Amino acid sequence: MTSRRMAKLVGVLMAVAGLLTLVASFTPTGRADGTQVNFSFTVVSGTPGADRIILTGDGKFNSAQVVGNGTFVHFLAVGSPPLPIEGAGTWKARRLISFTSIGTYGPGVSGVLLMEVDLVPNGGDVIPATMKVVCNIAAGGLNTGLPEGVILDIPGGTFSPFGAGLTFFNTGVEPRR
Repeated sequence: MTSRRMAKLVGVLMAVAGLLTLVASFTPTGRADGTQVNFSFTVVSGTPGADRIILTGDGKFNSAQVVGNGTFVHFLAVGSPPLPIEGAGTWKARRLISFTSIGTYGPGVSGVLLMEVDLVPNGGDVIPATMKVVCNIAAGGLNTGLPEGVILDIPGGTFSPFGAGLTFFNTGVEPRR
């Protein structure tokens, strides 16, 4: 192989490697810096004597999109157990609206995630909603200024604060072999 052909081949290989690096940095599983933020929560809305929701969820997001889902149970906090269930089902993330990071503590990230979700009641029609997930990390001195938990806005009402429970964002990604 001539030195001219070799130089051309090296140039093409470098261009392909650069393009692959650029594409990999914007994959659905990573932000431009190659990391993703994971989230998980289990919370209960906190207004006694009214409609309440138990909400669970997990997923991941980057600067461009969110992927996540979970379950919900909507019940009336009246009388004695078993409390009457108004509806139950699943939810799925539809669109990332925003994420504001306050800072990190170990693999934990304190911040506010805002996303559009679809609630899918068992045997019912899909209900569009907005979900705000707030994570404060007291041990790291990281506070968003909002109460820890989830706020769920649905047509006709808001369920908040979801203070009984736990929310957590983290950047820990398990290496795969």
